[in-house]
Amino acid sequence: DATGELDKSKDNSECLEAERCAENARRAEEARLAEEARKAEEARKAEEAKKAEEARIAAEKAEAERRAEAERLEAERLEKERQEKERLEAERRAEEIRRAEAERLEAERIAKEKAAEEARHAEEAHPAEEAVIPQAQVTTVADTIHTQESVKDAIARETDSNTIANSLGNKKINDLKSAITIADRFLFQRELFGGDGELLNKTIATLNAMTSIEEARDYINSHFDWNNERAAVVNFMKILERRF
Repeated sequence: DATGELDKSKDNSECLEAERCAENARRAEEARLAEEARKAEEARKAEEAKKAEEARIAAEKAEAERRAEAERLEAERLEKERQEKERLEAERRAEEIRRAEAERLEAERIAKEKAAEEARHAEEAHPAEEAVIPQAQVTTVADTIHTQESVKDAIARETDSNTIANSLGNKKINDLKSAITIADRFLFQRELFGGDGELLNKTIATLNAMTSIEEARDYINSHFDWNNERAAVVNFMKILERRF
C-alpha cells in the first residue's frame, strides 16, 4: 500500500508537471501569437502611413503641375495680349504716318494752288507793262497830266487791293475749326502741338467754347509754352483773335 501511495503521488506530481508545462506552452504560444499580431498591426499601420504619404506627395505633385500649367497658360495669354497690343500700336502708328503724309501732300497741293492763285491775282491786279522802244519825242503837258493820272490810278488800285485783303483777314469767324485751312492745321499740329492731332482738335474745341480773347489767351498761356515770336504762333493767334 505504501508503494501504491508513492506511485500514486508520483503520478500526481507528473500530471501536475505536465499540466504546468502545458500551461506554460499555451501561454508561450499566446504570447507568440500576440507578438505576431502586434507586429502585423504595426506593419499594417506603417503600410497605411506609407500609402498616405505617397498619396500626399502625389497630390502635391499634381497640384504643382496644375499650377505650373495654369501659369504657363497665363503667360501665353499675356504674351498674346502684348503681341496684339504691339500689332495694334504699330498699325496705329502706320496709320498716323499715312495720314500725316496724306495731310502733308494735301497741304503742299493746297499751298501750290494758293500760290498759283495769288500769282494769278497779282498778275490780274498788276499786269506786266509792255516793253516800249524809246523814241525821240516831245513831251507835252497833256502827256505829263496823263502820266500823273496813271500813277494815281495804280496807287489807288494797290490801296483798294490791300484794303480788301485786310478786310478779309480781319473778318470775324464763328468757328475756329472751319477757319483753319488744311495747310495751317498741318503746320499748327507739327509746330505747336508736337504732331498730336487729338490735342490740336481738343484745344480748338475748348477755345471755341470760350467767350473772350482774354480767357482764350489765359488758357493758352497756362497749357502751352509757346514762343510768341514764332510765325506759327502769330498765325494761330491772329485766327484766334478773329474768333472774338
